[in-house]
Amino acid sequence: MQTWQTLRHGFSCCRTAAAALAIVGTMALSAPAAVSWDAEGESNWWFDYFNWSTPDEVTDPPGPGFPLLPPNNNAGDFTDIQINMGSGAWDVTGEGVVFDPDNDPFYTNPDVNESNLVEGGDFLALQQQGKSAANWNRQYGETGYGVEELYYPSGTVTGADETRDYGPQTLYRLYMSRNTTNSNKLTIKSGNILIGSTTIIGRSGGSIGNENLGMIVQEGGYVELPSSTLDLGQSEDSGYGNGIYDYRGGSLYVQSVSGSQGIRVSAGRSSGAGGASKFIMHNPDGGGFVRTFDFTIASTDDGADGVNTGVGTVEFHFENGGTRPIQVQNNLTLNNGADDDTEGSVRSSRLNLVLNEAPSVDGGGVPQDLPLFDVDFESLFGGTINGTGDLNGDMDFANDQIFSSADGLTNYYEGDTVSAVFGGTKYDWTITYTGDISWTDVDNSVVGTVLGAGTGTDVVLIGLGSAPVAAAAGVPEPGAIVLAVSAGLILLGSRRRRTA
Repeated sequence: MQTWQTLRHGFSCCRTAAAALAIVGTMALSAPAAVSWDAEGESNWWFDYFNWSTPDEVTDPPGPGFPLLPPNNNAGDFTDIQINMGSGAWDVTGEGVVFDPDNDPFYTNPDVNESNLVEGGDFLALQQQGKSAANWNRQYGETGYGVEELYYPSGTVTGADETRDYGPQTLYRLYMSRNTTNSNKLTIKSGNILIGSTTIIGRSGGSIGNENLGMIVQEGGYVELPSSTLDLGQSEDSGYGNGIYDYRGGSLYVQSVSGSQGIRVSAGRSSGAGGASKFIMHNPDGGGFVRTFDFTIASTDDGADGVNTGVGTVEFHFENGGTRPIQVQNNLTLNNGADDDTEGSVRSSRLNLVLNEAPSVDGGGVPQDLPLFDVDFESLFGGTINGTGDLNGDMDFANDQIFSSADGLTNYYEGDTVSAVFGGTKYDWTITYTGDISWTDVDNSVVGTVLGAGTGTDVVLIGLGSAPVAAAAGVPEPGAIVLAVSAGLILLGSRRRRTA
């Protein structure tokens, strides 16, 4: 992707200034009231304007007051998008809100055709097709419009390869599960999404025993945040949020133009640490990539307890013959353990390996090497692995930039063993934070070679051995993909603030 490389290299010397300008530009905007998902269209479809809190009356010609889609609000101004209401009868497929312009029946308005007006039939089946009786008139009637014909406010978003006007797939901000205890889900199946400002999945409103969850499942399409972080698990005065991003296909590209910290798992802010959040990395049978300027875990220490808050997990799935590594343009930041600035604060950066199939082994039973994080991807910015925290009580807060296990009970230092079980066999790998990942095709995540310790700045797993589970009692089979809020983290004992 030569255009991308050229753009990113051009920003290498003035990235901080560009980020500052982007922030000033955002602050200068007076964002109107948000547009919220209300599901009044009785379907999952994103592009059914009845599902958003905008005018429902059809008027002609299109303009403010006409049915509107995000990023519009009722006045026709670009604004925040919020998905907060939880599930309901409208979620007929269990996928939550579905962003899928390739298949959404409301994305384009078909010619009026009597054969499209299904008489009778099962109501649920009609809903699943976006063809409930309540939808027929606006979908097929004479006043129907496709989404490209609707009104959108003035304004542009500049991505890595193009500048686009606001429109059906060019958005302003996206918040999920804000000031609520509901769980909300968005499934992205196709499309080319460009988001110009803040994106927070699992923003706020939760507390211990009264959790919330925001979740995105990306099955396809292209999602780009040119100048903003992708935050999973944030906080406000109303409480903290828990967020999950489940990558299953397509491409995700975070901070392609400017900014820092990139994907933040358990982000938090001045109001406190984020909740327990997770980035799930599948290896789909197809092209695409996950690429970010930085990848940061447990950004905020204030109020972090390392159990319910300040917990970030990255979960890699072995499938289709391997793992798909995350391309980190600059730094991988692992904040793990007790903090030296905030008394009593503990953060946790965790790693989980799930085997969906058996890895290949050599004649000695040694499994194949697995790539996880390519740090300083393409060697443009001199990225490193960094972070802070004290895991072992030695009062050194700069030597524990490592992962812990998914339950937080085991710390994975350089050369330690990471294990996973499939089909009655336990497979072991040695983890290194100084490996090297080379690529055959970066835009389709085709890996060339994986090298071990002392060869680079990447996180990889080097095959060690395998054995029947009977010889390794106590290692469980991998479970379902859920948000794991571990209650068993062993916290460090009473400690004093470090003195000079």
